Amino acid sequence: MAPRRYGLVSDTHGRVHADLFRIFSGVDCILHSGDVGGEDVLMELRLIAPVHAVRGNVDEFGSGLAPSLRVELPLGIVGLRHGHEDPSAQPQRVRSLLDYFGEPAPRVIMHGHSHLQYLEHRAGTWIVNPGSAGKPRLNTVASVCVLEWNDIGDTLAWQFHPLSW
Repeated sequence: MAPRRYGLVSDTHGRVHADLFRIFSGVDCILHSGDVGGEDVLMELRLIAPVHAVRGNVDEFGSGLAPSLRVELPLGIVGLRHGHEDPSAQPQRVRSLLDYFGEPAPRVIMHGHSHLQYLEHRAGTWIVNPGSAGKPRLNTVASVCVLEWNDIGDTLAWQFHPLSW
């Protein structure tokens, strides 16, 4: 089987960067970890691939988005949560996310909120923040991530893509 690809995005804040159509071309699905910024963003992303998304702190409570999801993919379970309800310091945030999703632990936990790229493997779970796909602020660089899973050897590969605004 050919490797499967997944588009990881967060903090779009109401805008879909034009490069996402190229970067996410051919992905099996898009995972959005909150601060979507409106249904129009989800509709635009659905033109690329099916979308699984959670609510962030800038998304309206009535948006229909859940605060967290456990998504079952061929690579395993992916936990999605924005992260604004977790501690701001990364080591404490990672512990909070692992505790939140509990056992059985997801293979991947994806969050956003900080606008900073992050990737760590801890206790058998990958913790990833693709960065912010929205217009940069606070001296950050806009970015997204593509996760590639190869069932032969069961390997995961992560590619972060900067976005120029």
